[in-house]
Amino acid sequence: MRELLKEVGKQRIPHNTSGTVQLFQQIQKRSNLKGLNWSSFQPHHLFYYDDGSKVPAMSDGACHALFLSGLACENDGTIVEMGTWLGASSRCLAAGLKIAGCSVDYKVLDRFQHSQLSKLAGTRYAHIKPHSVNMLDIWTETVTSIYPAQPIVVENLDNLKRTGLNLFWRRYRVQMFVIDSAKSVSSLRRQAHTVWENLVSGSVLHLMDFIKTDQVAFVASLLIPFGYLKVLHVPFGTAAWVFSVEKALPRSLFSEFLNRTHSCRYAASGFEALFDAVHEQARLYCPDSRALKFMLNALSFRKKGFLTNCRL
Repeated sequence: MRELLKEVGKQRIPHNTSGTVQLFQQIQKRSNLKGLNWSSFQPHHLFYYDDGSKVPAMSDGACHALFLSGLACENDGTIVEMGTWLGASSRCLAAGLKIAGCSVDYKVLDRFQHSQLSKLAGTRYAHIKPHSVNMLDIWTETVTSIYPAQPIVVENLDNLKRTGLNLFWRRYRVQMFVIDSAKSVSSLRRQAHTVWENLVSGSVLHLMDFIKTDQVAFVASLLIPFGYLKVLHVPFGTAAWVFSVEKALPRSLFSEFLNRTHSCRYAASGFEALFDAVHEQARLYCPDSRALKFMLNALSFRKKGFLTNCRL
């Protein structure tokens, strides 16, 4: 998976829907994808249902990155996603899996409850009232018509130990982990601990709210400097980043970060690596100036805040 994403990253593809069309043209030349029905999976099919109504909460840049990862799937190990809500992200990943002809277990965890109903504006569900529609039914319609992902209803993602899922994941290599439910390092620690140690060299990690949270400092201060992660893809215009796992991730990293054991010492070099990754990706994808400025300003904000706290 990692090698395909790197190969595609070398192409100068604009980061928008028309860029996805060019992406098809590049990827369909690969021998393992020849002969597949590309005409059925034009980009607009991901953003709209068959009746032409809009899929709720769809994000162009994040969709692009997830679609890429689906295309790069390997028939080995499982895929885990936490925090899908109505399935927009799952739909994009599922489309990539479908085109690639990949056959893996794809587990999706969420509460599937009513929240953020304002995001339904402009969709077929815009006028629903709380509790009048089953959110899991909407997710199923959005995703499983493309790929047989398995939804798992979890009341509290912060306490997965009680569900027994922490034992379930140990039997599998997790080739891809997508998490949108964690909005801080603390919540990432609570939710991801069931999956974290099953990520191995070659796994792909999508941190969907990365640039908006202190996960930036976590990655910059420990995971990048110590060679656990490398930046794989920066979807400009979104908060999400994609990383490749370079070696097994011990859970002790969370404690080291929260206790500032080593994190302050190496943070500056890690942040510089993130800035370098943004500039490198900008040369490849040529984002508009606003998207690039947003990403650089967000990184600067996170860097300043973390290093200031380190000096206190």
